[in-house]
Amino acid sequence: MLALVTFPWTARAAGPKFEVIYRFKGGTDGFSPSAALISDTLGNIYGTTAFGGTGAACKDQNNPGCGTVFSLRPPTLSGGAWTETVLYRFRGGSDGAVPQSPLISDANGNLYGTTTEGGTVGCLAFNGTAVGCGIVFELIHPRKSGGAWTERVLYRFKGVPSGRGNGDGAQPNGIVFDRKGNLYGSTVWGGSCTTTEGGVVCLGSVFRLAPPSNGGAWRESVLHRFAGADNNPHGGLILDKKSNLYGTTYVSANGNGTVFELVAPHTHNGAWKEMALYEFKGGSDGANSNAGLVWYGSGNLYGTTLEGGISNAGTVFQLTRPELPNGSWTESILHRFNNSDGNTPLANLIIDNDGNLYSTTQAGGSIGQGTVFRLSPPPAGGTGWVETVIRSFGVPRNGLYPDSGLMLGKDGALYGTTPTGGVKGAGDCVWEGSSAACGVVFRLAP
Repeated sequence: MLALVTFPWTARAAGPKFEVIYRFKGGTDGFSPSAALISDTLGNIYGTTAFGGTGAACKDQNNPGCGTVFSLRPPTLSGGAWTETVLYRFRGGSDGAVPQSPLISDANGNLYGTTTEGGTVGCLAFNGTAVGCGIVFELIHPRKSGGAWTERVLYRFKGVPSGRGNGDGAQPNGIVFDRKGNLYGSTVWGGSCTTTEGGVVCLGSVFRLAPPSNGGAWRESVLHRFAGADNNPHGGLILDKKSNLYGTTYVSANGNGTVFELVAPHTHNGAWKEMALYEFKGGSDGANSNAGLVWYGSGNLYGTTLEGGISNAGTVFQLTRPELPNGSWTESILHRFNNSDGNTPLANLIIDNDGNLYSTTQAGGSIGQGTVFRLSPPPAGGTGWVETVIRSFGVPRNGLYPDSGLMLGKDGALYGTTPTGGVKGAGDCVWEGSSAACGVVFRLAP
């Protein structure tokens, strides 16, 4: 079996050479890839598309197909074509629908991920609409080369069937393993819900899935239900060495969101304690993070905010760990986007060995249809981080409006996706209500 890796920690400065390695056709091969990619030791790439495939249950999304998991095999000869293989097509019922978060992998080459819909039929998600609230799934690597991958649903979220009170969550974000094989994640909705002005308001949750001990079912535990000022996490979680969890919420008391820590209990079955490490102030400080966090250096946290900064175009921030116990974390704005260099950073950052940060913005740039950027630490004797726009999107055939993060390949190249752009024709897709091309996978060579 191949051991898949989510991030090879070797990187060189990315150069301007850009190529599209796959253009989705919008049929059974999927469309609208909206999550970061991962790779294995042979350089094969794995990812998801939110729509496309064969699931007829998702025709209400304006296109048939409930999403796919795909692989891309690199060419055997330089300059050759990459080969796409669809590993699984979601049907939209109990097996899930609309995967929109990154995959992770185990040492045996099995893939794990979430879908935002499907699962338990009729569960109440967030606005009174009876839909599936999403699942956590495993895609089992075939034993023989060329064999079929097998999906196993590890958990189906139930939401809040009554529409109020405590539930287990709905619409899960990405997941992460700990050293014991437990899976952790957050949900945008579900958790603690109330009925307000005739509608249902749910604030999200943090959950753990414990693997079975003797081949039984995975066991879900709700570690935290957001019910206070900070709520609705839109990004995944990260762990520290003590198994404490860190993430962001899109909303807070002032409406601008937070960075939070969920402190692991010291005793078995003890309660997890949520702490808001920082509340964004809006304006130049940043607001409304849509992404998770990354570690670097001496335990500092790095992330993006969707809004705030200059002209409300978003920011990249650093949270510095306090020097004394119970001290306050300190926020520093590393970059404020000004639209010409990017606008609306939706995705996670990645960091190379030199401390450079990389990600995408959905809009802005020289043409206004998104960017790939690098943010480099201050040069010797300097004080400010230096942003470089590596790629401005604007040619429809080469992808538009990137909304997911990047992967650093073993070859030092950056790999990413765009949910639209590519090729148009018989396989046109409906993206945000308009007919468009179906998305691409791209490579930026060093």
